[in-house]
Amino acid sequence: LAQLLEKYNGQLMESKPLASGDIRRATYCIRKFPRYLCLTIARFQTDFQQRIEKNRTIVTFPVDDLPSVDGLKAPPYQLFAVICHENRAKDGQRGGPYNPEEAHYTLYIRRGDSFLFMDDNHVTFVEDPLEISISEAYMLIYRKKE
Repeated sequence: LAQLLEKYNGQLMESKPLASGDIRRATYCIRKFPRYLCLTIARFQTDFQQRIEKNRTIVTFPVDDLPSVDGLKAPPYQLFAVICHENRAKDGQRGGPYNPEEAHYTLYIRRGDSFLFMDDNHVTFVEDPLEISISEAYMLIYRKKE
């Protein structure tokens, strides 16, 4: 996550070749930080037969505060919500090959110092924050600390 945010420190030079043969060089900088920072994890790719496959790799991310990044004067952010994507087989069980018609989303959301887990109309308290960090997160939402 820190590596991703480093791109926006205003110092890291990125080079891209253009069709004309020239090279475009750019640096990126966040001038004003938003109240909510939404990070999407690329979970889907197309295989050689043009079928959509889901990447189930566990992505580690901080459950408490975002790490500080050299050169990026970011205010402190705290994890607010995690949206997870699951596949549901025809019998309602989790897992199986990716099927867009059977996709299901769940949510972990911060409430004070703890988290709730929401799955349709079922809401439960999260006993162990490790549960959040090993989920198949699809989107991370961080909120600026006040």
